[in-house]
Amino acid sequence: MSVGSIAITYKGILVLQPDGTLRSWGYNVHGQLGVGNTTNQLTAQIPSGNHVGVVKLIAHDLESSAWILKSDGTIYSTGYNGYGQLGFGDVVNRNVFTKIQMDDNLGFKDIQSFGENTKTVFIAVDKDNRLWGCGYNAQWTLGLNHTYSYKTVLTLLDTSK
Repeated sequence: MSVGSIAITYKGILVLQPDGTLRSWGYNVHGQLGVGNTTNQLTAQIPSGNHVGVVKLIAHDLESSAWILKSDGTIYSTGYNGYGQLGFGDVVNRNVFTKIQMDDNLGFKDIQSFGENTKTVFIAVDKDNRLWGCGYNAQWTLGLNHTYSYKTVLTLLDTSK
């Protein structure tokens, strides 16, 4: 297997191959491997769906969430969603990479995640260089002027101040 980049979830590995396709294996309790179930995977698997054209793969290493950015500017996520960090407007875990629904004219060029334990934040930069975020807002991480809450929808963040 040829490797372009890797991302590590809690005891799981996701690999972005040079041709833009994915493989994953390991611990899968929250569906973070994106293979359509929550069964641990002992060998490399192809995540569910047609995920070609992936340009960036990230995961939260202390928790079970993963995201991909595709060449068309769309974002897909899977795994643990206890603070809405997957960006779907809910706190329901996913076991397949699912598209974050945004305005069709909105495309993204970069993604990142961070956080402590399950308290994950997801950040994205759109093609107009605006910052978007969702997930846990501890210590004002999302800049929402309040703390100890979460945002379940990928939200435009105010960086003007």
